[in-house]
Order: sequence, then C-alpha cells, then structure tokens
Amino acid sequence: MQHNIVRIACVYAMMGISSVHAAEYINSHVPEAKLVGQGRAQVLLWDVYDAKLYAPSGVYTQNKPFALELSYLQELDARQIADHAVNEIRRMGFKDETKLKKWHGIMIEILPDVIPGSMITGISTPNGPTIFYADGKVIGRVDDPEFGREFFRIWLDVRTSTPSLRENLLNTNTATKGYRDETPDNNHNSGGNYGS
Repeated sequence: MQHNIVRIACVYAMMGISSVHAAEYINSHVPEAKLVGQGRAQVLLWDVYDAKLYAPSGVYTQNKPFALELSYLQELDARQIADHAVNEIRRMGFKDETKLKKWHGIMIEILPDVIPGSMITGISTPNGPTIFYADGKVIGRVDDPEFGREFFRIWLDVRTSTPSLRENLLNTNTATKGYRDETPDNNHNSGGNYGS
C-alpha cells in the first residue's frame, strides 16, 4: 500500500501535478490554505522559478492572508532579487523613493542567495507584516503593511510584467487551466534581474 502511494506521488511529480494542500508553515498563517494556481517565470530562454499561490480554501482575495511560494531554478544572489523587486514596484507606479530604498535594504538583509532547488515563500497578512520563509524556515519579516501590498503586486497586479503567470497563479485562464510557462513582456524589462 505504502509503495503505491509513493509511486502515485512520483508519477504526479513527473507530470507536474502537485498537491493542492500547503505546507504546515503556510497553514500556520493562512487558514485552510490550498493551492489557487501555479506557473513558471522565464527570462528569454531561461526558466527562473516556479511559483505557487496558496489562499484559504484555494480562493484568493486581497483582504485575506495568502502565500506565494517561489521555487528557484537558477542561481541568484539576494541583491539581484531585491533589485528586481524594487524595479518592478517602481515600474508599477510606486514613487516613494525613501521607502523603496528602505525596503531594498530590508530585502537584501532578509533574503538569501538562491540556487536551483531553493524555495522562498512570502506570506501576506493583510494590514500586517509580510513574513518570509526559506526552505520552510522563517528568515524574517517586514512589518510595514504597505510593503506587502506593493511587493505582491509584482505577481498579482493587472500591470505585472508576467501577465500569463498572473493568470495561472490566480487560475483565471479558463482556456488553459493549470500550468503554463511565462516570459516577461519585453516592454517591461527592468534590467534583466528577474529574481523575484
């Protein structure tokens, strides 16, 4: 019996099918967390990371806690990830350079360098902190609620540079429900450091 369960899990993994249930550390912040959607971010020909969005009962709304999990497929340092995040937040219209500089420093301090297989999860607690995990262990938090709103817009806002990834994360593309690759729109290139 146990061998059959392992075989089924291996077949699902090879097919790109993942569990709809979230890890325990996500469930501790997002009640009844289930997978909303998933997708892959690419830059030119390189796969950068796989992304999964978890929300209560698998239904995303901005005013409830949610988690965004990025499983990296490339080696990037924390500065590249922070640079890209700040550039994307700025590109979408956030103009407070003092806050952007502060957030950039916080991200460099919190986020680790990543290698293929590294996983960073950001957890949004509306009107509360953004909590970061690396490979299932808490690595830090940003207490400014405005940071969380702006940070997660990188993936979830209609003005994202990766609209197909957004559709897949929110599971709104009825023609291709499920997993699809995403290459950022060339008109939104923010320096080529696509680490967030």
